[in-house]
Amino acid sequence: MALGDMRWFLGGPLAGKYKDRPWTHYNTFTVGRDDHGHDVKFYGATSGKYMLWDESADTLYVDTISSLAANHLALNTQASDKNVRINSKTFTSDVSIVAAQIKPAAGVTLTNGIVGLEVEPRVNDTFGGTSIHGIYAAPWKRGTGAAGNLSGDMLAIEGKLQSDSGYTGTITGPAAILRAVNSLHGTVTTGPVVIYANQHEGNVAWTALLEGAQALGTHSLTTNSDKTANAKSGTLKVRFNNTEYHIQLYAAA
Repeated sequence: MALGDMRWFLGGPLAGKYKDRPWTHYNTFTVGRDDHGHDVKFYGATSGKYMLWDESADTLYVDTISSLAANHLALNTQASDKNVRINSKTFTSDVSIVAAQIKPAAGVTLTNGIVGLEVEPRVNDTFGGTSIHGIYAAPWKRGTGAAGNLSGDMLAIEGKLQSDSGYTGTITGPAAILRAVNSLHGTVTTGPVVIYANQHEGNVAWTALLEGAQALGTHSLTTNSDKTANAKSGTLKVRFNNTEYHIQLYAAA
């Protein structure tokens, strides 16, 4: 069926008669031509739900994308030097901005765990490279001068352990904001360490390795009681400028 015939068939006098009939096409279907397209809209069964190819914006608009049953949903780029970008744009509305949300919820009793986000970049066998970063977080306050103060926090990573206030169950494993597992083999020239702090790059130096919100002795992470009478019990090792130091630990009793 030629395009002109199809337009007459779908929008002409036979449209009403055949509007609810299924229509199958067994060949390549092209709308428009290179550099001269047309809008294409597919309606759903719910009012206001549709998929739209907007030819003037070169954009496909859709509310929901789901994979077929038992299949993964793959989003891949064709070129190796391109990435998948999510909300990489400038927002111009004064609203609380969340670039991407991932909230999988278990509606059954789990015999396996649940992972909110899995990131595992790899360099395959026989290949070298420069760096591998699992997650790179770099919040950036743009601009110069004193304009644009931030009245809140500036955090690269925030972790929060949560349960409902009425929960009385038991979490058997460790409950931690950060868990470090070292499974490296071969030779590592610096480390492995849990935290590696670079020299400050701006005009503001680091003030401390740990900042407590309460005073020493009242904070749940610290104590101001005298430990000199108790037995020494190991040290914490830190390294600065390739020099190793030890922080003495004492037994609690």
